[in-house]
Amino acid sequence: RTLANALLSGESPWLLSVDAKSGRASGSGANISDVKSKGKTLSFAVQELVWPSPAAPVRGEVHPQLRRNLDQLSIKNLAPGNYRLVVDGKSVATANHVQWAAGLGLHSTPAHASLESYRKSIYDKNAHFVYSWKALNQVHIVGERRKSPSGRALPAEVIEFNKLTNQKDKALGAGIRLKSRQWRLVPVTPLIP
Repeated sequence: RTLANALLSGESPWLLSVDAKSGRASGSGANISDVKSKGKTLSFAVQELVWPSPAAPVRGEVHPQLRRNLDQLSIKNLAPGNYRLVVDGKSVATANHVQWAAGLGLHSTPAHASLESYRKSIYDKNAHFVYSWKALNQVHIVGERRKSPSGRALPAEVIEFNKLTNQKDKALGAGIRLKSRQWRLVPVTPLIP
């Protein structure tokens, strides 16, 4: 439920913009501060204000109409060349200066990895709920197997699965932790066409 609430309309994706020349930055969904340039390397701090948007559940290119629902980072006025975005030491994306100026979709930052891990935990919790109430249990509860050893043991199993579900639901209630992270854009070679 927490994830669903975070994904309701009204929550906008991260829209982050940095001007490498002037050092000005703006952000929706996150605050950008401490923009520094040293040679061709650009670094800045990003304080997450809301959860990141989940990545599109597809491989390949995202349809342009849907791109507005994804987190974006644009960096204008970079010197010509190719740059790799590194967030807290983790490589996130590599593109040339033109692509960075146009804006790149973000889907593999550490915050996105935390969100994906959280989504998997929700799926696991939901699976425990389904296992406790699936229709196949009917034959053990009221059907021909209710007097068998497995039929007699089933109510205890259902109760145990529900306990696990409730424990996991409570643990997941807080969601993912929003953090302040160090982002760096570093020049890379060879050139990307």
